[in-house]
Amino acid sequence: LAAILGAMTLQGKGKQARRAAGKLTESEGSRSPQMLLVRSRTLRGRNAASKAVPLLSEAIEKQPAMIDAHILRAQQILDGSVDRQWVQGIQDCLGDSPDPDSVVRAAEVFIRGGEFGALGDTMKNFSSVDMAQHIADSRKERFLKLMSSRLLAEGDISAASAMAEERMDTIGDQGDRLVHAARYRQALGKDGVGLLDTRLSGNISPGERAQLSGEKIRLLSQSGDVAGSEGLLQESLGDPLIKGNSWIAYAEGTVAEASGKIGPARKAYRRAARGKPRIPEADAARELAVPPKRPLKSGRLNQIVKRSG
Repeated sequence: LAAILGAMTLQGKGKQARRAAGKLTESEGSRSPQMLLVRSRTLRGRNAASKAVPLLSEAIEKQPAMIDAHILRAQQILDGSVDRQWVQGIQDCLGDSPDPDSVVRAAEVFIRGGEFGALGDTMKNFSSVDMAQHIADSRKERFLKLMSSRLLAEGDISAASAMAEERMDTIGDQGDRLVHAARYRQALGKDGVGLLDTRLSGNISPGERAQLSGEKIRLLSQSGDVAGSEGLLQESLGDPLIKGNSWIAYAEGTVAEASGKIGPARKAYRRAARGKPRIPEADAARELAVPPKRPLKSGRLNQIVKRSG
């Protein structure tokens, strides 16, 4: 019955599921861990979090190894104003030998909650691309992205690059995947721009062309090719199909900052962060682009990181 009601909830029939669950007596399983999980998922409204957390806490008390309840409880705490401990519960549930699929789900919650210490502890034993084969297809790309980000944070650019290449091989070589792979190649002193050029030479959508062109401009600027970056920027700003895209604004900010024009750079980063598509990293770039004597606002940067997770 819990499985049936859970399926109804996922199909958008939460109201019907709530009614059915409410008619159950305790002897019929209304307080079983599975049913408590289902009931918490059907809750809606302003106080949903405060109502769901006690149900999920009861489910966890009855079945401590129920990772779904731990993760949903953490999400509800983050959604509401419920002040409860949740990090240790997830870590204890994962144990010493967690399955990779559960790790990805837990990692997403840790990032959202700003619990980067817990994130590092949880991901530390998952450094091999071979782990990707154990991840559900719906979360495979997220796993590889998390892994490459963690490796980069630890300074292992070579391993991060290998993970980024794996993302392309496993899922496809367009958009974000190609951009990250190009960045890692550039950081390793390899030809990141050439990787972008291969894709740009094909028949791709204006949105992807804007993203890859913008990234190419940024890589050229970061490598010191001022003429190349400025020339391609002007070319992109003259293309009616991509000139208003956020990725071009992001590139414009990078070029302006490289020229010491902090004011115009911050304005361009702001357009990139608030335009279409929204680019959270441009918001971070704006906070980092400050005059020499102005201190960084670390609190603001932490907020951006949590939002962009």
